[in-house]
Amino acid sequence: MATKADGELWQHAFESGLLASGAILVIALAGPAFGLHTWQMALGEGIAGIIAGLCMLKHTDSMPLTAYWITAGLCAAGWTVQAHFTRTLSTISLGALGLGCLIFTPWGLFLWASYRDERASRENKTKAISAGLEFSAWRKRFEEVELAGVMITKIEPTFSGRDIHLRLPMHGRITLAVLKQSVDRIETACNMREGAIRFSKGATRGTAIMHIAEKEVLGQDVPYPMDLVPRTINEPFPIGMLENGEYAMVQFREIAAYIVGVRGAGKSNLLNVFIAQLAQCVDCVIWMIDLKGGRAAAPWLEPWVADSSGRTRPVLDWVATTPEEAEVMLDTFNAWIDLRSRHAGGKEKVVPTTKEPAIVLVVDEMAKVFGQGFGNKAGNAAGAVTNTALAGKAKNSVVLGRSEAMDLILATQRGTVTMAGDGDLKSQLQLRIGLGTTTAADAGTVFPGDVQAQKRLVQLSKIPGAGVIEHDDELTPFKTFRIKPDQGDINKIAEWCSRNTAAAPEQMLVAAGGVAYSERWSVRGQELIEQVAARQLPEDEDQTFEGIVRGIEDENLSPIRTKIRDLVISSGKMGASPFQIRKVLEKEGYEEGKDVPPDRRMPARETVNRWLLADVEAEVFGVRNAGTPNVRYYLAPPRLVAGESDTGTDG
Repeated sequence: MATKADGELWQHAFESGLLASGAILVIALAGPAFGLHTWQMALGEGIAGIIAGLCMLKHTDSMPLTAYWITAGLCAAGWTVQAHFTRTLSTISLGALGLGCLIFTPWGLFLWASYRDERASRENKTKAISAGLEFSAWRKRFEEVELAGVMITKIEPTFSGRDIHLRLPMHGRITLAVLKQSVDRIETACNMREGAIRFSKGATRGTAIMHIAEKEVLGQDVPYPMDLVPRTINEPFPIGMLENGEYAMVQFREIAAYIVGVRGAGKSNLLNVFIAQLAQCVDCVIWMIDLKGGRAAAPWLEPWVADSSGRTRPVLDWVATTPEEAEVMLDTFNAWIDLRSRHAGGKEKVVPTTKEPAIVLVVDEMAKVFGQGFGNKAGNAAGAVTNTALAGKAKNSVVLGRSEAMDLILATQRGTVTMAGDGDLKSQLQLRIGLGTTTAADAGTVFPGDVQAQKRLVQLSKIPGAGVIEHDDELTPFKTFRIKPDQGDINKIAEWCSRNTAAAPEQMLVAAGGVAYSERWSVRGQELIEQVAARQLPEDEDQTFEGIVRGIEDENLSPIRTKIRDLVISSGKMGASPFQIRKVLEKEGYEEGKDVPPDRRMPARETVNRWLLADVEAEVFGVRNAGTPNVRYYLAPPRLVAGESDTGTDG
């Protein structure tokens, strides 16, 4: 094999040669001044060459390089002796030194280049042998788990482990779906931890990628990058880090986002990350519905409220803290969608600019706004704002706002109809992010078509801020950036954005909004502004998750009865019978018998029927074929929830 040396190696070799020659010359000139005899200098140079050669032998195991350094040391010693007899600065001495430099420099260069090439060749052979052994091992494992024919084409190291590229058999019986169903068997065969393996699409239908996470990197905190710069919503922005160490990028254009996460999973933090990234967009206006008294919105308003100069804009252009204000906001949002549509001027869609910005509506705890099992419901006092009405307005916004650059970000603690509204609303939410659920059934409400993602979501629920995101049409584990409000992160971001990037709607929309928009702060928002200025926001008394997860019930409801209610709710209008409910419970491990632990004991069919009839009397559920073997219970809104007052307020 021909040895090649690049330009950088040539430069390094000649620089080293000149330095070595200069050092030998300096020693010969300065040595006598320090009392060194010629034989002492020559001996030292010879010994230095031998030591350098032995060190080279130890570290490279290369005899040519070892011989080179020993020879160089001995030649340096010989030149020193020769220079003593012919004078150091004589033509003969300097010529001999220069000739030695011209000989030893290219000689050492080619010896080193040859060694480098041989080492690279050995490493490649070792890697090839190792890869071949690993390829064979994986083929054998695939055969053991009934996936014979799956071939490995490439193995790539990643931040958390390895990506193994696969070629699927040409008979077509093993597909990506089959691989996903085999994850448990593969992890068991390889003695891996649960959740270590994940499959995703390859470049073609006949390929796939097996992602192996050899270490759980999602447990690490990922600080929010505070390098604030003006950006545009038309380009992707990161919201966290993927398992492979890359940024989790979001293209928040023409989509609506759906975030699900139990309390403590990091949902509020992720909303802050979204707001922080959108606030840096010079072509984005942010509205927010925060029915917890404005607690989530307040930190983003503080710099604007504290600024008396009038030269800043609020990061959140409009905040609704009551159902009535939420209705005004949604009505205005839908009216602006219609107005933009009617004044499109032949444009297929609105491309956000500073003159015509995107408008993003963020809804924190959508259960309080749209959920069927919480907040205001049909049947309350005449004229009251109902969740059903608000959910309808939101659905209209999601369906029609896409082409007009008006989108929503909706966050909730569970994906059930009691907390997230009906299936029609959720079906329109393209970007889905799960940050933790208590059960696989809950995970199924976020990612209904991917069992692998559902299992991973339940596993990651133990890690705050970790979850699963739809990334490049794939469901991918990720970790959100961490924003620390108590360390002033939100205040720094909000202050910068208020002065530099906070956008305003175009004048056409402002004029059409009338007093609904113009008085959002000057009249209706004064109470929130005063609370922000005084830092006296309402206490967080949110019991959303705890209340809904127990159904809509008395305080002593048993866990199994809660489970039964959830099964009826998830059955929708079709309903479920006591027989069907018991079959589902049996599959989930509930058993009959006195020796069974109380929390896993199967209730009798008569007990199930009695509980559900009580719920029917409380107007929680509807019933068909009552009193017959074909009885079915179903979710039948409108209904008034037991334990809530008729005023539409939380009990």
